[in-house]
Amino acid sequence: MGRTDKSKTSDSSSSNTQTPQKNERSLPTASSPIESPQMPDNSPTFLPHAIKRFVSPAHKNNLESAELKVKKTRHDFDTIVKKRNFSELSAASITSEHDDKRIRGETAEEVFEAFLKAKEAELQAAKEKRAILEKMWEDGDISDRNEFHNALDICQQQINHDLMRVATLRSSRHQFIGQLTDEALFPEQVDRERKLDWAYIDGLLWKYHAPYGATATIKSEVTEDQRARFRKAVITAQGSMAADGYQLWCPVSRQFWPPSSLKASHVVKANVGEVASEAIFDCRPGGHIWNASNGIIMLAEYEEAFDSARIAIVPSRINAADLEVIVLDDDLRKENPRGNIIWGESLDGTQLKFLKGNGPSRRYLYYKFLMSILRRQRGNVPGSSGDRSRIHDAAKALWASPGRYLKHSTLFKLSRQVGFLTEEEARKFWDLKHDPDPLSTFAEDLSTTMAFQCEAGLIPDDEEGGAEDHLVQKAKGKGKQK
Repeated sequence: MGRTDKSKTSDSSSSNTQTPQKNERSLPTASSPIESPQMPDNSPTFLPHAIKRFVSPAHKNNLESAELKVKKTRHDFDTIVKKRNFSELSAASITSEHDDKRIRGETAEEVFEAFLKAKEAELQAAKEKRAILEKMWEDGDISDRNEFHNALDICQQQINHDLMRVATLRSSRHQFIGQLTDEALFPEQVDRERKLDWAYIDGLLWKYHAPYGATATIKSEVTEDQRARFRKAVITAQGSMAADGYQLWCPVSRQFWPPSSLKASHVVKANVGEVASEAIFDCRPGGHIWNASNGIIMLAEYEEAFDSARIAIVPSRINAADLEVIVLDDDLRKENPRGNIIWGESLDGTQLKFLKGNGPSRRYLYYKFLMSILRRQRGNVPGSSGDRSRIHDAAKALWASPGRYLKHSTLFKLSRQVGFLTEEEARKFWDLKHDPDPLSTFAEDLSTTMAFQCEAGLIPDDEEGGAEDHLVQKAKGKGKQK
């Protein structure tokens, strides 16, 4: 098979489009992004030709269908932009400044919605190509591992690129429409707003520590009394105290240790807060954050790795009622054992053992896992593109807790968008007999936007940089590691 030539990958950004002259009493019409020389000529994402020749007829039909939808939405946008050229309107048709503003506002909204549909179609097509690529690898249609991972990187980069734009467009819809009403900055504005949008997108995600290797963390004030009561509740719930009353059990190492060696770790961090937790998981008597089912007692080394997204805890592939560790961080896999502590490569697949009960709630662990892989993507951590494949079938299908705690469907959407679960698997995971109850149009749109924000919010921002800059440099320096 031939090598993948990444230099041929097209960038769908339209940031170099020139701003046209503004007409005094009309909405200026910017050149369509379709007319930009940087827009792809055919498909929005690309599978290398050496791999395309192995695509089955069924997969080819799926690809063509996705690409046709992209072309249609781009054409629709182009048509609307040309049709709504206000400079062609007769001045007599505008009777007042109020009418002018109203008509310009309606036009801006129509143009914006058409552009958003095109970007969402591009995102869906990119995801379709990644899914096909992974299926081809599973079926043995691609035998060269390096070529597969190079192609996978191209697909993921396009997904990340499209995700950032869709999330930015959705979360800043009104600002964009307002800007469109007055100025002809639409093509450039998407990229410009990305910088301003990070604080907004990070609203749900900033509560978490930066992934391993980052230079800054953010913590909220939590009283020692709260910590002590939470620790005691988790120890009691998990039966962690030894019979002699002097040692505590670590379910990961499966040994007793001096109490000072262990931490009571929150799965959903305290900084998330009860309001956000209720929006995600629904109401719970006594709340979510300080509930014992949101905690786990373990060695400080494991807590640090858990909080910094070096490891994740998922349902066991041996017995779905149990839990196991999966190692996400490639560097950790290479580290040597630490005395009596299970570490390095041997930590991956370690079965947790609780002396009482089954440990933390699965719904909290799933949320933690999603956040961990998204944070690793944002930090461009080497090997992060393989995180999706590390979650095994048992966890996909059986990672569920009783109860209808996803009333507003945000995590239901997120669980599907991230790509682990089919619609049926998502229903099983969330213990739903059917899809979440229909929402109002506004609530449905808001829920979808939140899910896009969660998915896109932790992709690295190469332009803006920040606390995780050196992770990007680390990734570039080390090359691709899968």
